[in-house]
Amino acid sequence: MKTHLKLAAGFCGVVIGMAGSAGAQTAQKTAIDLFASVKPGQWVKIEGAIQKDFTLIAKEVKILTGDFQDDDWEIEAPIRRIADKAQKKYEVLLIPVKMQDDATYESEDGSITSFDGLKTGLYVEIEGTYMKDGTFMGEEVQPQLEPEEPNVASLVGKAEKVDAAKKTITLMGVTCQASEKTKVKSAVK
Repeated sequence: MKTHLKLAAGFCGVVIGMAGSAGAQTAQKTAIDLFASVKPGQWVKIEGAIQKDFTLIAKEVKILTGDFQDDDWEIEAPIRRIADKAQKKYEVLLIPVKMQDDATYESEDGSITSFDGLKTGLYVEIEGTYMKDGTFMGEEVQPQLEPEEPNVASLVGKAEKVDAAKKTITLMGVTCQASEKTKVKSAVK
């Protein structure tokens, strides 16, 4: 998908790992510091474990650089519920998604070619635009019939709010919490 190509071509990063040794304390502090250094409006990619309240415990955070467009936002997560089939609306995590009338549907095996093929629990990768009203306007959806990690979500977009004290970033209304195991990749040193 276009965002992945852009990320692969335009991202140069440093990985800070989380090991259990005494020397890892410095690396851990640096990773948390990098997580907290994200500024509202900055593009990030956050991958994390989905919690019962639909927040994420961040496994990996990438601070992105490059020229991003309004339609470069992306969500990868299971559909939580179908809200309105006639209006092509559903929810992923707590994010309301509305598919454009001319949206494309590209399942791996070609079995899902329209909104009617979507169902609760189906893992999807959606590209589009996150609107000011909190709705995600989907342009393209790629259902994944057998996701690699079904309880993991990935979000790409602009950070809305950063709370360094709580070690959280809010992205598309979803709170993402850093932990001692969070890996941070950044072009910023």
